[in-house]
Amino acid sequence: MGYPRLLLETSEILSIGINKGITNSNAIDMVRSQNTAVVSAKVSKKLKQELERSGVNVSEAIRSGLESALKEKKIQQLEDLLRGVDLSRVTNEQIVRDIRSGRGRKLH
Repeated sequence: MGYPRLLLETSEILSIGINKGITNSNAIDMVRSQNTAVVSAKVSKKLKQELERSGVNVSEAIRSGLESALKEKKIQQLEDLLRGVDLSRVTNEQIVRDIRSGRGRKLH
């Protein structure tokens, strides 16, 4: 995204955001974070009020919680995949060969 395009998108978001109470800073962050998605959750009013009083950064807490949940899920999937695999028959040479052959490849 070039600089003029960024200005155009920023001004569009600012003009839309004024009516919705979005601050300039938030609008600029919205333009910069084109590769993000919005996730929402309903919580009780009491919880929301307590979070606000406590100064909890809700966005960061949600992001951190989701990343943690995903990490746990991936670990569980790997454990399920490896359950029952007999690694005693794998030699050190095979491990070294597989590691070397995998270097330079991107993981997806």
